[in-house]
Amino acid sequence: MEHRCGVCESHGKDGFHLLSMWLCKDCERAIVTLDVEDLEYDWYVQQLRKSKMNVLLAH
Repeated sequence: MEHRCGVCESHGKDGFHLLSMWLCKDCERAIVTLDVEDLEYDWYVQQLRKSKMNVLLAH
């Protein structure tokens, strides 16, 4: 079964669920290797904040 990545929106079979969001292996790899000072870091944080679980916890 293919899923849509909650970060990059690509479709694939390799990945996992993180709370309510499915992440592809490429995004997982990027997230765990990025330095907080990397320009892409903020983009990944914003994408992860779109998680339904994050919305529920904010209220």
